[in-house]
Amino acid sequence: MRRLSQRMGRWRWLHTFIYSAQCVVITTVLSFPLTVYQGFVREHSYNLATQTFGAWMGDQFTSLLVGVLIGSIGLNDNLLRRASSEEIEAVLAHEMGYYVLHHGAKLIINFGLVLAFGFAFVAWVFNHALRLSEYRKISPGPLERFVFYDHPSGRDRVHMAMLWKSVHQESEPRSRKK
Repeated sequence: MRRLSQRMGRWRWLHTFIYSAQCVVITTVLSFPLTVYQGFVREHSYNLATQTFGAWMGDQFTSLLVGVLIGSIGLNDNLLRRASSEEIEAVLAHEMGYYVLHHGAKLIINFGLVLAFGFAFVAWVFNHALRLSEYRKISPGPLERFVFYDHPSGRDRVHMAMLWKSVHQESEPRSRKK
């Protein structure tokens, strides 16, 4: 995505715009099935929407274009049809508050931090597991055994072999010396 945006022009602001547009389009495409279910199917199942699927898709496409070009606050047709001017103004002010209070930037930062810590944790777990696969402790602790072992540890194997030998020692045939 970065390379494509850099090939589209030499101005950095254009790179940022094209990259952002790509992100909006990809996010829209990936979330489309859930958006259809939440925004069309469920709305119709509760009689909260009256649009046909074609009209709804038109609104979604318009929202996508506005989102790609300038970003927007979306107000649906039911709100505009059923609410008073004061109620619409209150909803609009509420939505504008997200922008004024930088909720988008905060969400991106928080989500980025969660992803960074999540990836760091997964990397730590896999690195620890790889170290154990190179050399397994002869006697791991209970947490290590639960998380990293799917077979008995070395100590358990030696112990089981010793128990088996003590139980079966008498039943084994003795080797005859010649």
